[in-house]
Amino acid sequence: MQKNKKRKGFTLIELVIVIVILGILAGVAALSFTDVTQSSKDGVAKANLRAMKSAVTVYQSSHKGALPAAAGGSQGGGANSATYVGMANLTDLLEDDAYTNPVGYTYTYTYTAATATTPESASLSVTGGGLPATATEDAGTLYNF
Repeated sequence: MQKNKKRKGFTLIELVIVIVILGILAGVAALSFTDVTQSSKDGVAKANLRAMKSAVTVYQSSHKGALPAAAGGSQGGGANSATYVGMANLTDLLEDDAYTNPVGYTYTYTYTAATATTPESASLSVTGGGLPATATEDAGTLYNF
């Protein structure tokens, strides 16, 4: 009778199973990471919008409650600079090129002031990146003054 030798190492099937499991885990982690990075970049855009809201509030308080008129659009100098629409009157209160787009994302910050007939209302919004195409207060991307 032959003695059974104790086996050393793993069989091929065991190694294949481990490799498949590791591949599945890596795929799930990569998908999760992509969602987190998009979410964080959208969070930065929303934070920039809150800073711009503060700029409008500062303008309003220093001009006896009047909101700034929407004037022109401007684009910063860098490759990833944010696009501003209607914020030419706020450039003194916004740092030059402070609000840059994350690489591969495009955000447009829009300030819409009412006309001379309704000077008491205005809105401020951001679109682009992973944010909804239409800014809504629920998404935290629109401010009405």
